[in-house]
Amino acid sequence: MCLRREIHNPNRLCYLIHSAKHMSQRIYNFSAGPAIMPRPVLEQAQNEILSVNGIGMSVMEVSHRSKYFEPVLAAAESGIRELLAVPDNYRILFLQGGATLQFSMVPMNFLGPGETAEYIITGAWGKKALKEASRCGNAKTIYNSAEGGFKSIPQQDELNLDQNARYVHYTSNETIEGVEFRYDLDGAGIPSDGNNKECAVEIEHPMMTYKITDFRIIVY
Repeated sequence: MCLRREIHNPNRLCYLIHSAKHMSQRIYNFSAGPAIMPRPVLEQAQNEILSVNGIGMSVMEVSHRSKYFEPVLAAAESGIRELLAVPDNYRILFLQGGATLQFSMVPMNFLGPGETAEYIITGAWGKKALKEASRCGNAKTIYNSAEGGFKSIPQQDELNLDQNARYVHYTSNETIEGVEFRYDLDGAGIPSDGNNKECAVEIEHPMMTYKITDFRIIVY
């Protein structure tokens, strides 16, 4: 049984989940956000829920500073670094808040007093990002497809980018409206944050080319 993004009625989705909760067969969830995981991963989690690595305690019952949790954290960091080819001169931070937190962290770290950031709004996530950036400084909307119901994206030549802008932000894959950029925005020298792109996005930097998942920031 499959659950896809096509199901827009939350009551219908709840009904499907309720009617399937006693099923023995696996449900393949392809929705944006939480999705299907490999069965061996789930089985390992199930087996270790009471005693992780045979220590007699669950991973949820031990201190995150303890010697028991250190291998768990090290394995998670190592796996992320390998999967995304993160260079050794970059640190991996485990943060709460998900994408919404990044809407605040980007302007808090990159948008200084008297500076301007440009925002391209093509859906719900872009709107949220603009709202958070406006709390930190001057966030300027240079494209907004709200009037047309968020059904389009701008072509590169439609955008009049300010070369003095601190960065330009766009949501390359609006998962709620289903609007996706089919090209990587060329900031023409302006740092760009392409929020919420799927795996293996290349980042070009004067000193390196870097790949990362979901969020990309180019700093010159």
